This record gives sequence, structure tokens and C-alpha cells, in this order.
Amino acid sequence: MFIMLSLERLRRDRRGSAFVEYMAMVGAFGLVVGAIMTTRAQSLVVDYGSARELLLLPAM
Repeated sequence: MFIMLSLERLRRDRRGSAFVEYMAMVGAFGLVVGAIMTTRAQSLVVDYGSARELLLLPAM
């Protein structure tokens, strides 16, 4: 119910606050994604290195 009322208010808004709220949500989402990527970066690099070494091993 609250979501529908909020969406209706955003749809009727003509003062620019809908854009500001949208940008705030996009920014918050971007910060969360950035934080997750930085905490997982080291393990992703190690996994990539292991996979690359495995693929580049000469066939025996």
C-alpha cells in the first residue's frame, strides 16, 4: 500500500524531487555494489589466476 502511494506521488511530482530521490537510490546502490566489489576483488583475482594457470598448463 505504501509503495503504491509513493509511486503515485512520484508520478505526479513536477518539482524535480522525483529525480533527486531517484539519483539518491542509484547512488546508494552504486556505493553498495562498489563496496562489495572491493571486498571481493582479492579473491576474484586469485580465482582468475588459478583458472588461467590451469588453462595454460601444457598437456601431458
